[in-house]
Amino acid sequence: MKSITKPSLLENLGGLLRVWAIPPEVILITGRTIAISSQTNVIKLYCIEDTANFTREKKKDNGNDYYDVIVSGVTLCKTSADEEILQELEQKKWVVIFEDGNNLFKIAGTPTERLTFLSDEDSGKSTSDRNQVFFKFIGKIIARPFFITDPF
Repeated sequence: MKSITKPSLLENLGGLLRVWAIPPEVILITGRTIAISSQTNVIKLYCIEDTANFTREKKKDNGNDYYDVIVSGVTLCKTSADEEILQELEQKKWVVIFEDGNNLFKIAGTPTERLTFLSDEDSGKSTSDRNQVFFKFIGKIIARPFFITDPF
């Protein structure tokens, strides 16, 4: 018999903790194992607690299946170095790896099916507001996002 796994009382039911943007040229996918040849240009995005999210919706176009994928969150932009990283993210397409509250990793995209980075910045109206960046990686991909072993 097959069944969907029931979480134990000690397990977190979800929530993304971390998001990484991987340049497609440094990643090799073999089954459910990922090899990253160099982490030099991998970008780890700090996410404000309880802001990161993953959605996947299966769709059809002319009889062909694909997945609309969104990995989103809120991060901070406090320095000019942060601004440079955001500009780099906007200029390329990425493979995205994310980790959830159960310390499980999932990958969205492949070296040939990449996600686009989009962002909106908001400093707020009052002095207590954060200087934050709402980001999302989006893409229409054929390869369904899947769990992988810890790539780092």
